[in-house]
Amino acid sequence: MVVGPETALVTVEIFLEDLFLFHSLQPDAADFLSQGELNRGAELHRQFVSERFMIRDKNGRPLPPVELPAVTAEIPPNGVPLAELMSHTMTFDLRYEFASPPPFLTFAQHFSGPDAILPAEMQLQVQQRSGGPLFNGALVSGEPQTLRLDWSGPAPPAEATDEERQQWLQQQSEATLGITSYSSVYSFLYLEDFEVRHEILIPLLTLEEHIPLPRREDAFLTVAEQDQVRPAIEEFFVTGNPLQINGVSGTPDVQRCDFYGVSFTDFAQPTERRDVAMASARVGVILSWPLREPLQSVKLVWNRFSKSVWAVRMTVFHGSDTERVTLARVGSRNSFTRTLPQGTPRPAPEGIPADPATGPQRHLPLRPLLLFLPLLALILILRRRSWSRTVRILTVSGTVILAVIAAVLTPATVPVMFSRAPGVPEAQGRKICEQLLPQLYEAFRYRREQDIYDALAVTVDGALLQDIYLQLLDGLKMQSQGGAVARIRQVIPVSTHRVHPADVPGTPCAFTCQCRWNVSGEVEHWGHVHHRQNQFAGRFTLAVIDGGWKLVGLDVTDDRQLSASTTLRTVSSKNGF
Repeated sequence: MVVGPETALVTVEIFLEDLFLFHSLQPDAADFLSQGELNRGAELHRQFVSERFMIRDKNGRPLPPVELPAVTAEIPPNGVPLAELMSHTMTFDLRYEFASPPPFLTFAQHFSGPDAILPAEMQLQVQQRSGGPLFNGALVSGEPQTLRLDWSGPAPPAEATDEERQQWLQQQSEATLGITSYSSVYSFLYLEDFEVRHEILIPLLTLEEHIPLPRREDAFLTVAEQDQVRPAIEEFFVTGNPLQINGVSGTPDVQRCDFYGVSFTDFAQPTERRDVAMASARVGVILSWPLREPLQSVKLVWNRFSKSVWAVRMTVFHGSDTERVTLARVGSRNSFTRTLPQGTPRPAPEGIPADPATGPQRHLPLRPLLLFLPLLALILILRRRSWSRTVRILTVSGTVILAVIAAVLTPATVPVMFSRAPGVPEAQGRKICEQLLPQLYEAFRYRREQDIYDALAVTVDGALLQDIYLQLLDGLKMQSQGGAVARIRQVIPVSTHRVHPADVPGTPCAFTCQCRWNVSGEVEHWGHVHHRQNQFAGRFTLAVIDGGWKLVGLDVTDDRQLSASTTLRTVSSKNGF
């Protein structure tokens, strides 16, 4: 088969024995198939090939040939004996036309029919015009093959060098984000500090070997039918492929269970709800195990094999390390176990201690003033010459005693009414904000909401925890990735200025400042990484609470994307981390 941007030319070559078997041709008394009988079989096979060999577009719609195929054969005038039918061939030439260059084509054949004991098999060779071969392999009845066609740069021709072929393959891998097969089961296992995530991509036809997919039209699964079967699919994977974390089995959360056509490459993106073709559609499932304690060990057992899936290639990611393993149903090779090396634990947030001398008002020393009371009493006595000696002694003694008692019982200083201090110096406020920002985002390394709240509470006032949590979370979401929360890699303060005192009831000191900062993060799914750097600006209000600086107000005024890119993961190890 040769596929061009406007047409596809298909040549189906068969043995004459196929005509005899498929159409029950009648031999004569000498076990010969006459020329007329073979011509009758060829005419029947023209319609047979047109209907049983099928090409579908990217949406799964069948593309019929322009007309019945032309037949080419050399049949002897006397016919062909049954014993020599495998020595003679016949070809059927079909022509297909496209309204626009097809980005995907799905090929299928149903020559053996639904009641056959053994499925029919044909050799399929597909070549893109002005390029090299796209596919050369067996096409089994009921097992479609989907191919991607790149019209911007077709496959290199047969005379291309190995370097040119490798370069083309690399470009194809990048264009499809590493998902190059439309009939394979993909498995990705992510091992992170506070989360284990298993992502599975499986063709609908493979899934149907396990789960009934009732539908009105055999070739398509409608949106309503997808919604009906989704709970069964989720249950199938939640209860299957059991996974132990730190020696304990757990039930995962289902983050996604979506249906995709062949045009999708990034399966973390929101997908349009539409009918999908059974021949080429896939289901993407993301299972998540959020952890309270750091990950130490993991064991996964794959038990979701089928008659067409005897082995699954799973890619395991841990930090920057990547390992590829094969899980098979034979030879006790269906489990993956790994004990992770324990690095230096990341310290928990400690908060920002406040300077005990920090305060918004001026204070006067009280105890030194009390020592002047005896002196005042002495001056008074000297002016009262009419007092007796006894009265004078009692007055001075009482004054001294009262001054000593007051000095012991009263505070050392008292605030001056209606006085204000100059507030937090610019340099000190900038330093406090620069310490605060990384601690805020560090809380989001946890994956359980309660753990994030607990970490934020170290530097955020309890009354505003939910509001600040939601503001920061909104800034970390990548909408292009289905709202997935980015993992923070770096927080860099850009500028901090306009530090002013603030009135916060119940606190000894507070201030506000304008900040601008950059946040670098990434979202990783399906073997590729989306990197993003955003810049934020906002107004912070901080106050001294329980001896430490805490955020009591946050107003994010600006959020702009500085850069975005996508990279593919590469395998760094084949034998473990």
